Amino acid sequence: MIGLVLCGGQSERMGSDKGILLANGQTWASIAEEKLKALNLPVKFSVNTNQESDYSNLFRKENLIPDNLNLNIGGPLKGVLSAHLSAPVEDLFVLACDLIKMDISLMNRLMNEKIQHPDFDAYVFLNNDFYEPLCGIYTAKGLAKIMKLYNEGNLKKHSMHATLDLLNTYKIHLSASEQGYFKNFNSPTEINEL
Repeated sequence: MIGLVLCGGQSERMGSDKGILLANGQTWASIAEEKLKALNLPVKFSVNTNQESDYSNLFRKENLIPDNLNLNIGGPLKGVLSAHLSAPVEDLFVLACDLIKMDISLMNRLMNEKIQHPDFDAYVFLNNDFYEPLCGIYTAKGLAKIMKLYNEGNLKKHSMHATLDLLNTYKIHLSASEQGYFKNFNSPTEINEL
């Protein structure tokens, strides 16, 4: 399994690249990296083509996975499938760089659920019956199913939610106290809440 930090969003509302924003002297991307490394995973960074030079100054170039330009897909799914194409036999533990409140104990729980229930395609948390797709495990088997649909022209929707509906997805309900771990930060004013 590979840990994949999703950094490739456009960050339009934030006005600057979220992955290289700083919290306590660390970039948000490196905070996510540390959390995935705590699970003993090798870590890669999903970036769009505009980010490659900035991120290669911060992280080793071989740990960057640029968006595959042959994929006519937008959003986080492009990053996830680009990572899948670069390592098609690996399961991916995906963590968005802006989930900086994420707790490692919750990530461990996700790993343990996968070990106990190994036959699913994806493993994610449910927040009031809505998927939290940007901290989840996507298996190589499940992503191969999505790529097959895409290659056949049958992947009609490219959202992570629609993708999870197409897979045999294992869902873990969040308690009210755990929901705050999924707070993501999209604008400069929200950063003040950190």
